[in-house]
Amino acid sequence: MYKVDLKALEGLLAKREGKVMQVYADHLGKLTAGIGHLLTGTELKSLKLGDAVTEKQVSDWFAKDCQKAVKKAEEQAAELGIHHSWFMVVLASANFQLGDFKAVFTGSYPLLKAGDFRGAISGIQASKWMKQTPVRATDMIDAIRML
Repeated sequence: MYKVDLKALEGLLAKREGKVMQVYADHLGKLTAGIGHLLTGTELKSLKLGDAVTEKQVSDWFAKDCQKAVKKAEEQAAELGIHHSWFMVVLASANFQLGDFKAVFTGSYPLLKAGDFRGAISGIQASKWMKQTPVRATDMIDAIRML
């Protein structure tokens, strides 16, 4: 069964994205809170820079924000035939950050599918992702090495 452990994903994303219990401006100046949650719509009307947010609000935002990443990770894991629980958490984290791991890693993804883990790792190591966010890329490399 291909299901992402949501608690483990929340822990990893909180560690990688940060978990901020107040509204702050991200590196682009956009209002953000919780675990990398970009404020939108009515949130922007009701919250301002520096406002505190509740644990429940952060949890609700996280559940909503990670739905697409979790769904993609579960579909990708099934397609890859990989059901290792930590790999799936890291794959969901990568999808959360990148939007779609499979679409971004058009060279490494087929290698994963073929079981060429060394080749997939080499592609990730040579990627822009590795240069921009090496800790996140290393999470994936380490997860692949566990397979």
